Amino acid sequence: MDKILNITFFVTFLGMLIISSKIMLDINFEKIFKKGKIGSIKAFFFIVVFIVSAVTASCFKEIISVIYNLLK
Repeated sequence: MDKILNITFFVTFLGMLIISSKIMLDINFEKIFKKGKIGSIKAFFFIVVFIVSAVTASCFKEIISVIYNLLK
């Protein structure tokens, strides 16, 4: 079961990286930064995308685990 949960986490994490990156690119969050702060914008983008992806993948992994234990 651990192998399945780890694969689920990895696949969900990669999928959410793509989805959250596209969403962040569509949002004009650059307006909250001063002009010329490219490094800050990139860091903010990376941190938000990584956190959203990790939390979503972790939650999805837990949901699969709970469903598995309920059906067992």
